[in-house]
Amino acid sequence: MKLGSFDFEDPYTSADEIREEAGVYVVLGLRPERSPTVLDVGESGWNRPRGQGMRSRLKSHERRPCWEEHRGDGNIAFVVLYELDGDRRLEIEEALRRSHHPPCGTEPPAW
Repeated sequence: MKLGSFDFEDPYTSADEIREEAGVYVVLGLRPERSPTVLDVGESGWNRPRGQGMRSRLKSHERRPCWEEHRGDGNIAFVVLYELDGDRRLEIEEALRRSHHPPCGTEPPAW
C-alpha cells in the first residue's frame, strides 16, 4: 500500500501477522466501500534487539482506545514499513503525520 511516497506492506488485521522488527506502522480504519482512514502513525524498534519491535508495540499500544473510538463501523488494520534506521523512521513518521493528520497520537505525552 502506498502512503505518500512510502511503500508499506498490505494491511494486516492482526498484529500477530507483523514481524517483531523495527519500523514504521500506520493504523487504519477499514470501512466497507470507503477509502481507508489513517487513525495513527508511529514507529518502534529503538535499542533492538532488546527493544520493542512493531508486533509487541501494536499489541500493547496505549492508544488502542482512540483507534477503537475513531474506526467507525469498520475494522482496524495495520500497514508496516520495516526500517532499521531510527532517524529515518522518525522522518517517515513525521512526514505521514503532517500529510494525514491522524486523530490519535497528536497530543504530546503527559509526563
